[in-house]
Amino acid sequence: MSLGPLALSPIIARIRQEVPLLRTVGGVAEAAAAQRGSLQGLPAAFVMLEEESASPTFGSSGAHLQRVSVRFAVLLAARNARDALGQALAETAGELAGELRRALVGWMPSTALTAIEFRQGRLLSFDDAVIWWQETYGCDYLLRMP
Repeated sequence: MSLGPLALSPIIARIRQEVPLLRTVGGVAEAAAAQRGSLQGLPAAFVMLEEESASPTFGSSGAHLQRVSVRFAVLLAARNARDALGQALAETAGELAGELRRALVGWMPSTALTAIEFRQGRLLSFDDAVIWWQETYGCDYLLRMP
């Protein structure tokens, strides 16, 4: 594993492969464009790194060892112009979140990482028949410096 932050490209590829309900899957740049109003290809998912935090150094072999906890988010965007009350839209977002969890929870993007865990889901916004739902996931890795 590199010494930089968690690579998101394997997670994006996994979502593309395992959640066929999504028309668009991307990263931070695509999420920014979508939030500016370019909501093409919905439903969509956008993956972004939220935080990495490290525990204090441990071990006595002279090597620098730290457990790093990673938190990343997947923003889901869905549209349903047929339902003014939003019930069908909420069900669509729920179905997408369930498929996303099925694809990610327990999966290990690399042998250097622990299995991905679900941490939180929350409504970000709902207006003009577009719902933004955020799923938060986490995993850990060991940072080893000689």
